[in-house]
Amino acid sequence: MKVIVRAKDNSTAKIPMTGASAGTIAPGSLVSIRCSKTDEWEISEGHEGHEVNANGVPNEITTRGNQTFSYGCIVGSWDGGNTFFPVGTHLDMVACVAKADNSPAELTLYCWDSDFENNSGSIAAEVTTHPL
Repeated sequence: MKVIVRAKDNSTAKIPMTGASAGTIAPGSLVSIRCSKTDEWEISEGHEGHEVNANGVPNEITTRGNQTFSYGCIVGSWDGGNTFFPVGTHLDMVACVAKADNSPAELTLYCWDSDFENNSGSIAAEVTTHPL
């Protein structure tokens, strides 16, 4: 499934926070997410060096709650944006869903940032799942 993550609309700084949906995924499935290293968006328009791929701005980090990631990196969430995990340009993981009834959960993708208004562009994420 191709998921378009928008730097402004899917920013973790935008309230209410709205992630790009990668669909519902069954617990225990292998999830693979790939973003091209050449696919870039702009974080903090007008600042040199802020046209970056899904790995974000090198050596520039921001913290929300107790989580810290690079500005502009793609992050994912199983709980609608309460907690996050790093995605970047390449991720393979087993879906560990925190729902009490062990039912499928929605995977959402976001642009990790602190000011969505100065962002532009989008990055395509290819999400595949396989039962284990």
